[in-house]
Amino acid sequence: MEYYILVLKADRRGNTLFEIISSDKKKLDVDLMHEICECRCIDISPMRLGVGGLDFKCDLIYDDEFLLNDNPSINKVASLMFGYLAHFECLCGNVIVAKSEIDDSGERNSVAFTEEEIMKMLRLIGKLTFICQDTYFELQEPAFELYTKWQFLSIWLDK
Repeated sequence: MEYYILVLKADRRGNTLFEIISSDKKKLDVDLMHEICECRCIDISPMRLGVGGLDFKCDLIYDDEFLLNDNPSINKVASLMFGYLAHFECLCGNVIVAKSEIDDSGERNSVAFTEEEIMKMLRLIGKLTFICQDTYFELQEPAFELYTKWQFLSIWLDK
């Protein structure tokens, strides 16, 4: 059976393009995720967009350090899927959209889409692209906290 990996790509003009990669494997491996996202550190988040017509859950796989890159490009469609209209946090760069499945051991896995599922996702992308035209996106500032060794130790010991 043939499977399909959906990649949303942001260009410098603010457009979101998509690429469909054909695969003979269902489960996505970490090396492939790093290669597609063009990064060294990925994060996986559930799609937070409540959508009718999808009978499956999706994961968004993206560069965890995208805000630290020089001049990141906002991925508008992926940002909407991430929940931008609820929390105003963008995603940038290449984002993999994958189906979320629970295996027999109860572990969540990111897997490629079937042909029927990829068609549903393409219809969703068309709708979201239309919404992006009337949505203002603003890139958030990087936010992280630095701790001294003693602060970290005291936080860790309090747990």
